[in-house]
Amino acid sequence: MKFSKRKAARFESGPNMTPLVDVVMCILIFLMMVGTFSAAEHYMLQRATQLAAATSESSTPPPPDFKPDDTTDINVDMPAPDRFVARVGNIRTSDPAELSAALRKMFTDLQGTGQKKEDLKIVIRPRGDVKFRHCMAVYEAASSAGFESITYAMPN
Repeated sequence: MKFSKRKAARFESGPNMTPLVDVVMCILIFLMMVGTFSAAEHYMLQRATQLAAATSESSTPPPPDFKPDDTTDINVDMPAPDRFVARVGNIRTSDPAELSAALRKMFTDLQGTGQKKEDLKIVIRPRGDVKFRHCMAVYEAASSAGFESITYAMPN
């Protein structure tokens, strides 16, 4: 008697969904990135519009919620491994005491214009391979000058 082999069972699971999932994930990541940048762009566009309205020579007053930029940038370079050069406006120095005196004068001038102490901000911007100890010397000079809101920007 001849027995026939049973045929192997076949499972039809449908089409392969792996490429579809890959494409959907790529679209999702793209949309998340675009959504984050568009919010920042909206803020920058609004800020640029406010600045243009405030600096234009027309007789229209700035919007009521407009505040002038009270941020002072300190650029820190390191021309040699053992010293730094800090630049604030037209002031260029490598001495922390001289930098502190210049910042103190700037601080009193800004307060003389009626700006509040807590609204005055300093942003320390190190360039290149500036050592942390040099940034701390600039921070201490700004702090001793009277500035309370001192932040760091990412090095270029």
